[in-house]
Amino acid sequence: MVEFNVSGLDKVYINLLRQIQGGSTTEENLWLIETLLNHIKHYRIYESTPKIIPPFLYAYLRLICEHSQYKDLQQQEIQFCIQLLTEKFNICMEIGRDLIRALQDVAQIPEFQKIWTDLLENPNNFDPNFEGIEQILLIPTQKQCLEARITFYMEEKLNFYTNNSAIMMNTPDLSATLINFLRHLVDQYCQSLSQVMLKHVKLSMHTILSKNVIRTLHNIYNCPTFNETTRNSMKYLFGEFLNIEQKQLPMNNMNKPISPTGKSFDSVNMIPLNPRVDDILNKFKKISSDKNKKYSRQDMKDLISLCLDGV
Repeated sequence: MVEFNVSGLDKVYINLLRQIQGGSTTEENLWLIETLLNHIKHYRIYESTPKIIPPFLYAYLRLICEHSQYKDLQQQEIQFCIQLLTEKFNICMEIGRDLIRALQDVAQIPEFQKIWTDLLENPNNFDPNFEGIEQILLIPTQKQCLEARITFYMEEKLNFYTNNSAIMMNTPDLSATLINFLRHLVDQYCQSLSQVMLKHVKLSMHTILSKNVIRTLHNIYNCPTFNETTRNSMKYLFGEFLNIEQKQLPMNNMNKPISPTGKSFDSVNMIPLNPRVDDILNKFKKISSDKNKKYSRQDMKDLISLCLDGV
């Protein structure tokens, strides 16, 4: 097919890419990762089909972090990603802001250190018109790149849960379990960011209610089988909606839900559409200034909080 320039070849490769299971180190999965990579490199598919560059680069940048125990495979992935970033940077930028997140995760790998440093200090090394990280941070992550990390089986399950969320919320036992589990996540998953997580849980419920996915929380709250623990969790997570939901909630643009603070958000990435990019950029520079120093846990928490907290 490659030799005869068959049309639609990009879709074939994207579909193969989506067969890769993130986090899986089974023999079959590792074989697919390596075989697909070797095929792409051998035939230089990205030259004739540049559409595949963003999803393939994004997927393999993420896979690098999963393959520290498979040095040969990891090295092939590193070389492939470095090649795309140096030869096809303008196309790589189309990934959007998740390119920066992915590069941040591999920035301590020696081969990526120069790329990371140039992004921060010498952006013109990539392209005379490239202005720096802030330019990429303003680009929403390409949908196809996010899909590249989700298998078709997983997509089917996610669609099922999404399309049947209202039905699920009508099942008392399941509803109580979900509510209490969500409360536990907000409180315990990362305590230093609990308020940030709570804010975005509230934002999500606001969107659900405004689009009538769930018409009212009162029926759920007053469910006879709910105990006080579950009701207290609902008050903690969604108290303001229990009080104001009889009023008409604003119907917002599908792609730009309004948060309780009035700021616009990208609903896919949960990142402010108009962030103070300088603040984020300065934080990146601060934690990357010492090439020999690994990011501290607090540095990373501060950066995540800055990105998520509606700056």
